[in-house]
Amino acid sequence: MVAVAARVLVGELVAELAPRLASLGFKKRAGEVFTCVLADDVLGWVGLNRGHSAGAVEINPVMGVRHQVVEQRVAEALGEKFHQYIPPTVSSPLGYLTGGRYKAWFVAAVDDAQSVAAEIAGVVEQVGLPFMRSNMGLNRLVESIQGGLTASREQGATRLPVALSAAGECAGARQVIETELDRLAGRDDPAANRFRQFAQGFRPLGPAD
Repeated sequence: MVAVAARVLVGELVAELAPRLASLGFKKRAGEVFTCVLADDVLGWVGLNRGHSAGAVEINPVMGVRHQVVEQRVAEALGEKFHQYIPPTVSSPLGYLTGGRYKAWFVAAVDDAQSVAAEIAGVVEQVGLPFMRSNMGLNRLVESIQGGLTASREQGATRLPVALSAAGECAGARQVIETELDRLAGRDDPAANRFRQFAQGFRPLGPAD
């Protein structure tokens, strides 16, 4: 499949999906990302990962929850610019939420976009939104990070201490950081150095913040 054809198919899918997700409260963002407001400083998040498979565009929707205060503190500790909606704090491919295994949707022709968009929107409503709402609280957020619901181990390592401190577990947050620093001892790669920078800039976040 040539790149132009793939872009056309994705564009058609997004055009069909956007109004369906809007009816659920989601706002279209740049790229293939949609967010909704779940609570003050908590966003629900949908992203469309894509690839090519046997002449079709393969769509792997990802459901996420973004805690803005957590992400703000991570950005501050790293000395990075805060982004308004990327990345989600915790996330999971939609297929894993429906049946515990990878599931993708395929768009091989423009005529497929409507039915695929309707199916994805339906599963977002039935499965994705309950997942998002279940991760609004800090205690559940901590459990989800500990359970590996982050895009990478490195992402989880920076979010967990902030989430723990926000939940009032400052000693636990410090212990997580010390354990991770011990694990990275002797490493001099970008990921290890980035975590050291985070650890140096980390400031506990209490419930009153």
